[in-house]
Amino acid sequence: YVFYNTTKSNKKRQRFTKVHELIHALQLLDPDFKDFVDGFLEYETLPYDMVVKLVEAVTNRATAKYLVPDKELITQYKELSNIFEISEYFQVSYESICYRLKNSGMLIPT
Repeated sequence: YVFYNTTKSNKKRQRFTKVHELIHALQLLDPDFKDFVDGFLEYETLPYDMVVKLVEAVTNRATAKYLVPDKELITQYKELSNIFEISEYFQVSYESICYRLKNSGMLIPT
């Protein structure tokens, strides 16, 4: 079961959270991913909290790429050039679009 608070987040955030949690479930089904993470924990390569942060970062990135695919992001960025409009197009938060634009190299952090 996955629980999330529907009263404190908007629909765009809920959408991100649902996909994020689904990707966590898929990660648990992937023996290679599970072995990779377990290796960090078993051999204490990284502290536990760093492993959790790493898994969350990987999951956030995968979620963002799933909800906002590269090719479509480039197309919409060229057509709209407005992050709020792009956010509406993809039905994700402004922050998700900024994250994707930064990771794709189209938006340089200031």
